[in-house]
Amino acid sequence: MDTTRPAQKTSSGFDRVARMVARTFGTPMAVVTRIDESAQGFFACVGLEAGSVPLEESFCNRAIVEGLDLMVVEDATRDPRFADYASVTGGMKVRFYAGAVFRDRAGRAIGAVAAVDTRPHDTPSAEQLETLADLAALSGELLEEARLRREKKARLQLLEMAEQIAGLGHWRVDLKSQAVSWSDEVYRIHGVDPETFDPNLGGAIDFYHPDDRAAVESFIQRIVETGEPGEFQQRLIRADGEERRVISRAMLQRDDEGAPAALFGVFQDVTERIRAQEAAARAKDEFLSNMSHELRTPLTSVIGFAGLLKASDGLGEMERRYADRISTASEALLSVINDILDYSKLEAGAVEMDPQPFDLEAWAQGAIGLVESQCGKKGLAISVEVAAGAPEALIGDEGRLRQVLLNFLSNACKFTAEGGVSVVLGGTPVAGGWRLRVAVTDTGVGIAEERIDALFERFTQADQSTTRTYGGTGLGLAISRRLIELMGGEIGASSRPGEGSTFWFEVTLPMAGAIGAEAPQDGGDVQDLRGARILLVDDSAANRDMVGALLENLGLQVETATDGAEGVEALRRGGHDLVLMDVQMPGMDGLAATRAIRALDEAVAKTPIVALTANVQPEHVTRCREAGMDDHVAKPVSPAALAETIARHLRDETSVTACVRRRPA
Repeated sequence: MDTTRPAQKTSSGFDRVARMVARTFGTPMAVVTRIDESAQGFFACVGLEAGSVPLEESFCNRAIVEGLDLMVVEDATRDPRFADYASVTGGMKVRFYAGAVFRDRAGRAIGAVAAVDTRPHDTPSAEQLETLADLAALSGELLEEARLRREKKARLQLLEMAEQIAGLGHWRVDLKSQAVSWSDEVYRIHGVDPETFDPNLGGAIDFYHPDDRAAVESFIQRIVETGEPGEFQQRLIRADGEERRVISRAMLQRDDEGAPAALFGVFQDVTERIRAQEAAARAKDEFLSNMSHELRTPLTSVIGFAGLLKASDGLGEMERRYADRISTASEALLSVINDILDYSKLEAGAVEMDPQPFDLEAWAQGAIGLVESQCGKKGLAISVEVAAGAPEALIGDEGRLRQVLLNFLSNACKFTAEGGVSVVLGGTPVAGGWRLRVAVTDTGVGIAEERIDALFERFTQADQSTTRTYGGTGLGLAISRRLIELMGGEIGASSRPGEGSTFWFEVTLPMAGAIGAEAPQDGGDVQDLRGARILLVDDSAANRDMVGALLENLGLQVETATDGAEGVEALRRGGHDLVLMDVQMPGMDGLAATRAIRALDEAVAKTPIVALTANVQPEHVTRCREAGMDDHVAKPVSPAALAETIARHLRDETSVTACVRRRPA
């Protein structure tokens, strides 16, 4: 077989057929071929590069010529029909061939599926040949489905064009005289009277925004030069000065000699559509912002008070474990909420990672702890194994990685009725760190091989009965795939129906040093922040209590205010070193309060103001900066991030680590 020409792009359906043929016959090579008038090509190949084979050298064509539906060549060197083929005598040294012909809807033989090997084989079993014939029939069906899809697409395109043209304006430009003719709708869009305005090409272009005229001229020139239809969307300035957004689609008309004669096009005012789209986008952003605030605000208290509870010296072992579970679960919930609220940005590739050092085994145990009760109710064993040589700590986005692992674990528990679930943490050292491989294996219902790839698409589950039986939206694996891809990693699965599944991902992460116990609390020679006065402005009493406790644990003095106006008045009295300002509050919000503070007398106006808010999108941070705030700390509050920010603004030389560890006497 000639393999000198590059492979044509093949569909995943034919690829799967070729792989199944190779597995059925245990051959290193398998093909799905196509026969045209002059040569044999390939829909799919396994084990060799696709190319072009002359018909006189084609095993498949020989079967078609001989009228065979199935053809088996156990050893080509012993078969006079093929002994002299270049693929037999040349570098490929083909010996074994087992192929089944498939046909188009008219019954015409057009190709074959075949297993190929460089060593002779015994006569295939009846079961193998039956499977081969079934796969050939499937290939014919795939080809027919592709034809039907093409026809359907063409019909839809015609229908869409008819719908677009209906009720639209149209225009024509004579390329020789440059005379322009407009329909009444085009005159209306331009805001001119057809009785008094006589358009020409130059005058028509002058209606466009000055910055867009060159693009319109280029559009016209491109269609004339290439003869290909095109479309543009630009800004048009009506005769009354109003700016509108318009779309025009145009094609070239030729004269009897084939020379370019005119341009014909349709014209549509899409201003209202664009405004509606922009309003919808603003409404979506506002909704996401409000949802973010409403969800993050109570989570701030849950996570914060759980952290304070864990830091308490009076907890028993059981109570401390409960506090750990609350903390881990609330942080996992926060991660899920973040992904749901940011899904549009995830789709656009705009989600940023937050790499931090984390303990590998503790990370896995934390995720397992969230599903232990779910597994326990079903009597399922759950375990984690850390491969020898795996690093103790890595640097990565712990929350995003935990979300992926938790999705794997939740699915494993959901779809497993008996047996167990295991997590294996392994990988290999690579340049720049560690290629982490995480695999979750269950003994559950399993998944058909042909459905595995689809599981990582949005809103997809194994089948409709899955949703009815087990619930779920089908978003989890799609989000997991996007997150792992954003980290430059890979994600996949393997499964057999009735035997269970393994879901895995791999990412390359830098290795971190061991994450040990907390540093001594005496602070050493670090400059002490004790005595600094912080004004905390927040309308939530729970958040004031929680953040106030965190600040007091840092040795800071705290005064609170319940809204922006009360905060401005408190600061006006003076004596504060820094302000922590919530943004979304009733009455005077944090942005208005910040602007009011900056308008006070010089000394008070320079007080550092840090946004402490559940509004965390980049545009929200920008608005805080524009209002005059110095920094931004997101809710739910990270004690370390809060301490770091306070230290940065109050004591440039303060060790944040020591600041966090200190407790008041």
